[in-house]
Amino acid sequence: MHDLIHDLAQSVMGFNVGILTDDKKNIFGGVNHVSLFGLSGPLRLVINYLEAKSLKSFRVFSCHGCKYEPMVDTWISSCKSLRALELKMLEVKMVPVCLGQLHHLRYLDLSYNDFMVLPEAITSLTNLQTLKLVHCRNLKEFPKNTQELINLRHLENDGCINLTSMPFGIGDLTLLQSLSIFVVGNGRGHSRDNKIGSLIELKRLNNLRGELYIKNLENVRDGALETKEENLKEKNTCSL
Repeated sequence: MHDLIHDLAQSVMGFNVGILTDDKKNIFGGVNHVSLFGLSGPLRLVINYLEAKSLKSFRVFSCHGCKYEPMVDTWISSCKSLRALELKMLEVKMVPVCLGQLHHLRYLDLSYNDFMVLPEAITSLTNLQTLKLVHCRNLKEFPKNTQELINLRHLENDGCINLTSMPFGIGDLTLLQSLSIFVVGNGRGHSRDNKIGSLIELKRLNNLRGELYIKNLENVRDGALETKEENLKEKNTCSL
């Protein structure tokens, strides 16, 4: 089955794509798009077969028992041409700061991992259009300067059950088309220099579509809530 998938991918996309399984004879150099499928060994052993400088996309999926290791950071930082990166279900406990060096990145999927915060370096990815954080259950907050992700169109954060608030300035992301959850913070424990985003930030996100779940509405005063509900009615989305 793996050989069939590999042959099909090559017939569609030519020899610029590689699908890697535990059978390393499928690995070849000079590819632009690589997917790791069904691997069970250490990730660091696999990347030794890859030419980082030529990669445009790198995906890891269905790799049970394959964990992210800190020594992989150096290799990722050398993938300067990456447009898409998927590091899903790798038990990542600390998102590597080196991701901030991938300035061409447009798609980043860190779903189903164990980290509590995203590094501030992520906000330097000004070309990023999609950020997927699905079921990152330990995630508590976004970087302070999240509003610098000026080209972000899709922020998928459903299943982030420990998220305490949204970042101040999220309303500046006016290209945003999808947002799974907006968490209303209570503001306690935040200094004047470390503000959090309020519900009124949604007023400027006029391109939002689909379903939006707003959590912790009890943190909004009644009068303010009535005004913000009117703002939400103007959008093609909302679940209070």
